Amino acid sequence: IGVSGLAPGSLVRLHGLRRTTAVTFDNGRRIEKPVVVHAWADYRADRQGSVEVDRNPAIAGTYAGVDRNGLLWSGWPMGDARIGEGRHAALQSLAPEAGATLVLVAEVDGRLLAPRSMALRPYSEQVRFAELTVAQHGVSGVFAYPEGGKRLPGLIELHGSEGGSMAAARARAGVLASRGFAVLALNYVAYG
Repeated sequence: IGVSGLAPGSLVRLHGLRRTTAVTFDNGRRIEKPVVVHAWADYRADRQGSVEVDRNPAIAGTYAGVDRNGLLWSGWPMGDARIGEGRHAALQSLAPEAGATLVLVAEVDGRLLAPRSMALRPYSEQVRFAELTVAQHGVSGVFAYPEGGKRLPGLIELHGSEGGSMAAARARAGVLASRGFAVLALNYVAYG
């Protein structure tokens, strides 16, 4: 995530908007409510007039420091007072329609620039998968690894309390494989 074409040394605020589900419980009953999470951070443009979130530190916002995923994990429901000075009335109309989308908006001198959308993927496109079944392999789960990886550290991830879902095994293994591991995600509770 980055912005270029800025005046060197200028201040730019990046906003990240994403749709998710907030879960609460009332008398043991699970309640799900769709929300838009608003994260933001201020950056100082470098000598070339650029900001890259994985190289430049956020100096204020819903997170601080260098964090390539800061606009994804930080933030508060849109309109929440904890967003503080990052609030901007025009952002409400830019909220993403889909849950797997991040809308990024740069703000310079109080003016919002054109929004950009990016699809959110839980894992890298370079991750390769092999599904394991009880009938063929004696276990149920997914083996995932980063393409081209040699002599990788390995992890065995035990899960299945959600019902032994292959989709859940794939998602969990894919995230770890994206970080350089060879992962065996075993459905240890339920065999489909």
